[in-house]
Amino acid sequence: LLPSQSIATNVSGEFSVPTFTCPSSTAQVYLVGRGGNGAAGLGDNPAITMMAALGDCGSLTSSTTVVMNEVTTAASAWALAQFIGPSANIGASAANATGLRNAFLMIANLVDTSKGTAPGPSLPANTLLEIAKINTLADILWACDQSTSAGACQNLFAATTQSAATPANTLDAALNIVRNPAAQ
Repeated sequence: LLPSQSIATNVSGEFSVPTFTCPSSTAQVYLVGRGGNGAAGLGDNPAITMMAALGDCGSLTSSTTVVMNEVTTAASAWALAQFIGPSANIGASAANATGLRNAFLMIANLVDTSKGTAPGPSLPANTLLEIAKINTLADILWACDQSTSAGACQNLFAATTQSAATPANTLDAALNIVRNPAAQ
């Protein structure tokens, strides 16, 4: 995976990634957005954490467009749940590198990261994808993301607490839902 970089958005929520060199064409790339101004610019919400998993570094170009929203976050959590650790760090042992790459490939079935919508452009024809589940999870995250403080997200965090570990952000809440669907 590529090293972590911090990039700030402009007032419209847009950002540009500085030029970088892929360590390999198959290095897996993902973006994580933390914090932000949720509801119509009314205040900063540090509980917002969104993600967009992009896949092979070699497939990205300077014209690659990425939408990072609740749908990309839900799909990323769904596909990568077994590989995401604390602070949204993603990785796998060398013995499971193929599993990690396959999980990133699944993202293109679940979501179109250029539009932030489900399903993805690589979903095979005649494949049934329960888009409603991805969109429902996205809607649950949206309610927190649109609030003006982390305090407004407490119901989400309380409902997604697992083994006395209360999530502190929307990505961790999504992961708890995906990893423990019967508990929600």
